[in-house]
Formats: sequence, structure tokens, C-alpha cells
Amino acid sequence: FLRSSAALLLVLTACLVGFDSQTKLLFYSIVRKATFRDMNAL
Repeated sequence: FLRSSAALLLVLTACLVGFDSQTKLLFYSIVRKATFRDMNAL
């Protein structure tokens, strides 16, 4: 889980640097949904 979190953070950082605000917002909502699902699984 820790390794996947680090990879996710790396991808998120790349998106923050590389893309415009609209794509960033879309990616952020996807990340939030995935995190919520992970917490539900726990």
C-alpha cells in the first residue's frame, strides 16, 4: 500500500506540474474517489 501511495503521489506531482487546471481538477477528483474506495475496503 505504501509503495502504491508513493507512486500515486509521484503521478499527482507530475500532473500538477505538467497539465492545466482543468485536467488537474479532473485528476484530483479521480484520486479522491480512489482514496475513498480504499478507506471503504479497510
